[in-house]
Amino acid sequence: MRVFEDITLTFGEAEFVIKGDNSIMRLIGKVESVVTMQDMSNGNIPTFSKIAEAYTIALNHAGADTSVAEVYQSLFSDGHTNAANIVASLLSMMIPPQALRNHEAKMVAKAQAEAKAEAEDKLKKKPAT
Repeated sequence: MRVFEDITLTFGEAEFVIKGDNSIMRLIGKVESVVTMQDMSNGNIPTFSKIAEAYTIALNHAGADTSVAEVYQSLFSDGHTNAANIVASLLSMMIPPQALRNHEAKMVAKAQAEAKAEAEDKLKKKPAT
């Protein structure tokens, strides 16, 4: 059973694909030697140099021939939107897809339960006519 789906990374106009659980796990280990999921989650923002280094590691692992300086420069395009997209790519690459789907399903169920409770609460408070 595969844990990870193929990962497609984009840099410039080129796309690079990483296949196979073992290759992806080796990549995650390399990336986490620079920046961890905790460094990139819960509102934390790693330095641009760490983001660039981590994404360069991922790109080169996938077969690209690029430098940290080139990736760093790309972070400043599109009003820093590219930096946010790269952090999102790194995070999504590191989380097994099934775990992400389970988390999303739990978040949807929680939101639905909260909405139901709120509606029931409003109905209880509504004066009878």
